[in-house]
Amino acid sequence: MEMLQKLGEEHRNMARLLEVLQDQLDVFSSGGHPDYDVLTSAAEYFMGFPDQCHHPKEDMILRRMRERDPDAAETVGELESDHEGIAILARRFSEAVERVLQESEMPRSVFVATLKEFIDTQREHMEMERDRFFPLAQAVLTQQDWQELGKAAGDERDPLYSEEGAEEFEALRRAIMRWHAEDQSGTQ
Repeated sequence: MEMLQKLGEEHRNMARLLEVLQDQLDVFSSGGHPDYDVLTSAAEYFMGFPDQCHHPKEDMILRRMRERDPDAAETVGELESDHEGIAILARRFSEAVERVLQESEMPRSVFVATLKEFIDTQREHMEMERDRFFPLAQAVLTQQDWQELGKAAGDERDPLYSEEGAEEFEALRRAIMRWHAEDQSGTQ
């Protein structure tokens, strides 16, 4: 079950980053200038970690669920193709940021729609996993399954919150900390 806890933590980290992206989108939508370092780093992050480390772990869980209980696994839909779709949206988001930075012809509305689609799809996907996929996996898989899956998954850490990603994602970490501080002060 440690694997599910780790995946849940990764979801919380991504949700925080999506909040920061939403803030940047709001700035851009209202005609302002977002923090392009944050947008660029976020695009790099979503093109890397979720697609290369996070989603493959979830796909492994789903494959094991299909072995244990195909009917239960079927109820989570096409998780693997959802992951592929999210990777495509991440690439579109990254390309849109690049076009804006290169001052290529791109209507503001297209950039806003691209980023909004990415944020909304990512949120909906994580919500489905939290509400349906993770509880179902917990119910279907055995302790031995979790141990085997944990060993197979390795110990890849989220670069946004690890020493390895210290420089690359510093702007993102600062933005997340700023957003978190603002969020905390607004709820008190």
